[in-house]
Amino acid sequence: MASKNDITGDLIQTKISNDNTSYADNYERIFGKKEKKEVEVEPIKNNGPKLPAGLQAAWDRRDKK
Repeated sequence: MASKNDITGDLIQTKISNDNTSYADNYERIFGKKEKKEVEVEPIKNNGPKLPAGLQAAWDRRDKK
């Protein structure tokens, strides 16, 4: 027995397709493996304000440890 839509009263039926190749082709076309694009990464330039001399020296001493 088919299901019935509560609002419209129409019968709801699922159509079973004997031809699953079109489904498989479209599935691969949509969700298949994508080509990976290589992106060239440029280093970040630090154009910000210079650090106070004491702070820079403290960081340099900390990094040497």
